[in-house]
Order: sequence, then structure tokens, then C-alpha cells
Amino acid sequence: MLRQVSFAVQRGELMALVGESGCGKTLTALAILGLAPRAANVRGDISLAGVGDLQALGERARRRIRGRRVAMIFQEPMSALNPVLSLGRQIGENLRRERRLSRREVRRESRRLLELVAMPDADRRLRCYPHQLSGGQLQRAMIAMALASEPELLLADEPTTALDVTVQAQVIELLLSLRRRLGLTVLLITHDLGVVAQSCDRVVVMYAGQVVEEAPVGELFEQPAHPYTRALLASVPRLDGSRSKAEGIAGRVPVPGDLPSGCVFHPRCDSVIESCRASAPELVVIGSGNDTENGHSSRCFLSKPGAGDPG
Repeated sequence: MLRQVSFAVQRGELMALVGESGCGKTLTALAILGLAPRAANVRGDISLAGVGDLQALGERARRRIRGRRVAMIFQEPMSALNPVLSLGRQIGENLRRERRLSRREVRRESRRLLELVAMPDADRRLRCYPHQLSGGQLQRAMIAMALASEPELLLADEPTTALDVTVQAQVIELLLSLRRRLGLTVLLITHDLGVVAQSCDRVVVMYAGQVVEEAPVGELFEQPAHPYTRALLASVPRLDGSRSKAEGIAGRVPVPGDLPSGCVFHPRCDSVIESCRASAPELVVIGSGNDTENGHSSRCFLSKPGAGDPG
């Protein structure tokens, strides 16, 4: 269940969406595409440059945007790809549907897309079936398919899950390279805070279906404002000697249908005050700036200047 989720991804930006499993990251991406389950009851405005509210469009109009202007790399490529169709057939279907290319053009463009994502021996891979490819090759194939219709916005849902460390680094470097070469805007859903620190421009932190903090990546890592963000960062061991042991976050993520009153994080928070139990804080810009799109914002009473009470 998503509530009060609001953020803007600027053209050419690489924004990270982070948080524990079940916090609503993937559901947010599916909502952008218009693929969220009906039970999610998505409301509000989802805007794309040059298009008004995507929520107000009919299904046919959404299909013209989905894939063509916004594409998604799904978390499990083996599940997302059709096991009984060759890679060339699957990329080709997308090209024929979205770009109306001839058979010869489809073959040439399919090979070019695989070469673009640094797939070795592209011609031979086009004849392969998903089970004949490694995890890294499957992910490259998914990226190639997502790029087939030349989208402006790429949603990458945990693109390095289940890959070894070396292949993870290669996939992230590929996304960064494609962003530079193609002018892509990327929303990266990830648990890997190391990847976020090294690769992203801005970070949105989600907890229990809400955005609890948003900031430029450097500022978030240096001056996290929300207690949940601080707890997330503390859960990652450091190699500089300042913290060699990961610190877990006490308690559990609340069940969507049984959220606590007030701030949803207060039962797990080590900085809780009486206000946290009584009412829910708003997402507010903190610091000296007032730019809600490029500044630093936090959903915490203690983030406000002079905040705090004796409770």
C-alpha cells in the first residue's frame, strides 16, 4: 500500500529508490507504468514531460507510452523472459510492435541492441533460449529489450539481484554508460547502498509505503535526517574502520493493513518523542533551501529546526 508518495525525477538524472523489502519500491515503479494490481487502488497524479496525468489516460493511450517512453527492467530476468522463445524472437517482437521494422531491419537492430549492452557474440546469442544464458547475460538481454523502443525513462528494479559481485559491477557500469550515451533518465530500485553512493545523483528513501526522506546522494550519506535512513546506513558495515559490524534495525516492518498511529516508524525508532505517537509528520524541506525537487526533505518532527519535546 502506497501513501503520500511524491518525488520528481529530472531529465538525465539517475535517482535511487531504496528501503527494506515490502516498503513499496516495486509497486511505485509498476504504478508509473500503469501496471499496479487493481487492488492497489492507485490514486493521484503521475506526470511525464509533455503528457499530463498518466492516471487519467485510457489503456490504449497508456500502451503508447509504456515501452516507448517509459520502459522497465524487471527483477528476475529468467521469469520475465519467455522460456520457449529465442532471444532474437523476443527482441524482434518488441521491435516490430513498437517501431514497425522489416524482418531484415529487425535482425540488424536486434544485433545492434545486444552489442550496445556488450553481449558477447551477439549473432549467436540471438539464437539462444533464456536457459542457455548466464545470469549476467540474461540481465543484458533484458536491458536490450527495454531499450528497443528508445525510451526516455528507464525503471530498473533490482537489476543486480542474484548476480555475483563482479557481474553486479558490470551491469551497473553498463547502466551508467547507457545513461551517458543515450541521455537516459534512470530510476534505480536497489538495496545496495554502495551502488547508490557511487552511481546515483539523488536518493528517495521509502518506509511502509511512504517517502520518508529525499536528498542529493552526498548529502544523504553525510547528513541523513530521518532516523530510518540513519538506521539503514548503520546496517551496512564500513571498511574504513569506523564501523566493521553491521547494526540491525530493531523490530519489524508493519503490515500494510495494520499500520501504527502517528509516524509509521516510531515503534522501531530510537529517537521517538511523544509527537511521533500522536500524529503523522509531513514531508518537509529541511535546511536553508526551499527547493522541493532538488533540496533535502524529511518526514520527521526532529528534522525541523528547533524540533523536539520532553516527551
